[in-house]
Amino acid sequence: MKEILMISAKVVSLMLTLGLLVLSGCEHLADETHAFPFNSDDPTAGSRISEITPAKDALPPPLTELSDQESLAAAIQRLQKLSTEGNAEASYRLGQAYASGFGVEVDLPRAFESFLAAAELEHANAQAVVSLMFHQGNGVQKDGKQVIHWATKAADQGLDAAQHWLASLYHQGLYVRQNAGKAFQLYELAAQQGLPEAEVKLALCFVLGEGTQRDIPKARYWFTRSHRGGIDLRPLRDNLWEQAVELDQYPIVRISEHKAKFDELRKFSSPASETYQTVNGRWAFYQDSVAAREESEFDKLMIELKSGQAQREQRIAIFLDAIEMIDVLLKQES
Repeated sequence: MKEILMISAKVVSLMLTLGLLVLSGCEHLADETHAFPFNSDDPTAGSRISEITPAKDALPPPLTELSDQESLAAAIQRLQKLSTEGNAEASYRLGQAYASGFGVEVDLPRAFESFLAAAELEHANAQAVVSLMFHQGNGVQKDGKQVIHWATKAADQGLDAAQHWLASLYHQGLYVRQNAGKAFQLYELAAQQGLPEAEVKLALCFVLGEGTQRDIPKARYWFTRSHRGGIDLRPLRDNLWEQAVELDQYPIVRISEHKAKFDELRKFSSPASETYQTVNGRWAFYQDSVAAREESEFDKLMIELKSGQAQREQRIAIFLDAIEMIDVLLKQES
């Protein structure tokens, strides 16, 4: 259901937070003090001598830790030098600076160039950011093929946010052929790493049977994991309820639309254009009259509604299953 599994704004958006460009919902990606496996240098590592006299290729401290302009300028200069020497982490940090305006003027094209340089050196965070910038057209023209290319490279490196982002693209069929099975696999990879946004999507896949067989116990497990991880399930519950009601009211809405359409058409018709007298003296509607068309289309509508009734009822039951699971978790919280 696209209304439920829309691309998460927490993953799509490039946000400027505390002077750092981050993938919202995965703020640790931009935390320069966070030890991720692809971090090329640890500024605090080394001997006492190296703390006083930095090694030739040592990165400067995180920009957010520098309070004066002179130190910021020196750090930016150092990052620029290391970037030209092929230091992926330096290029990534330089991209953050140009994107946020921290220590330099905001310059999205230059930010993109720096992120791209890091991405080409297999920096997973940078690859994810480059994918998003191609999606949004920030500092570069939009390019769907490049969105998929860089999201895939970052996801292949095991970056949970990138796996979640790529899963959303496959689920929506955005820039790539829609593939619910592939989306499910990627959501599962990210969820297994503990990304709450992916955990709730995985729960939905299990409860809806999207990309996998329905499995209520697994859905309940992942809903619980995501809830404990900080995901507010109330908006999702409301969304599921709205869709259940919409499906339940669908026949009434369609019949009302049908009636309104022909009520409007009758305003512009006249009895003379609608009916004629037959040879036996009876009155009948012309074949193309409003009344004849209304009856014909109504019969077709009834056939359509009847044929889809079982599927609608099944879908409503599935939504109610998910709502029940969420209600249990919310009740435990109160």
